Amino acid sequence: MTELAIGFWVAVVVLGGVLSVLGSRYEKAPEVAGKGPRLGLAVELVATPVAFAELVGAAGTARGDRNRRLLRLGTWIDFPFIAAYGGFFFVLGLGERLGTFAGAALLGFITLGAIALAAVFDVLEDLAILRALAGRAPRGVRRFGIPKWYFYFLAAASVAPLFILHPGRGAVSLAAGILLPAGAVVGLWAIALRRDPLIERGLGLTALGIFAAGLALLLGL
Repeated sequence: MTELAIGFWVAVVVLGGVLSVLGSRYEKAPEVAGKGPRLGLAVELVATPVAFAELVGAAGTARGDRNRRLLRLGTWIDFPFIAAYGGFFFVLGLGERLGTFAGAALLGFITLGAIALAAVFDVLEDLAILRALAGRAPRGVRRFGIPKWYFYFLAAASVAPLFILHPGRGAVSLAAGILLPAGAVVGLWAIALRRDPLIERGLGLTALGIFAAGLALLLGL
């Protein structure tokens, strides 16, 4: 089971790196550059088709065509990325259910359920983005983006005890066990307050936690 988790983790790191590079090439409109979350995340949180078009840029313009091309590519790459992070958390959740610490079975069940729901909403979000790019989105993407992030952060928080309370874990495991719930708290707080830029902060912390969790499994630390 550890080997399977490591395999999913490698896929998460590689695909996440590719998506990060693509995301760094998006171009915001000059009047909103430097404000709010990066365009890749902001697209997931727009509430209307009009806001989507304003954020990405109009088709037929240099910025709009570039962003739309990158966003379409990134969205297709996101499908295997969903399978990768979903598989990673799912394997961890199965392992957590077998844990010997108090509440392990319940926490493992929460992890499994939360990451499954996060993955479903992520797929629906990607399909909504593709429809928006094709001009066929009657509603915004946010209705899928917010639930996705909610369940993702819930999964990150519920799996953390596996790295803190499991016997024989080392310093890297402890770091993962701290970073994952820390990011989850920031992300869930951001959702509750509707402060979208903070979601990005929570995502960054949980990403570091996932990286540490994989290293802990890979190196036994």
